[in-house]
Amino acid sequence: MPQLWEDPFWSNTKDPHISVGSKKFTKDKISLFNNSINPAYSQVDSENIWGKAMQQVLIEGLSPTEATDLAIKRIKEIFSQW
Repeated sequence: MPQLWEDPFWSNTKDPHISVGSKKFTKDKISLFNNSINPAYSQVDSENIWGKAMQQVLIEGLSPTEATDLAIKRIKEIFSQW
């Protein structure tokens, strides 16, 4: 209902939160969160794959290449399930 954005309430600069917020929704490009596009992204986040990769490098002594390869392998496994 685009006509609702024409109401002066949304452009009133006395409250910058409302005017800036309405500009964000009407003028700027809005993109979806990745997890709304594919649920595999949520699983990757919930498993903290990149955090585990950093732990493998910093604490367990794996090389960054090894840890990254393991993380990418796991991410590919997750995406193949979806």
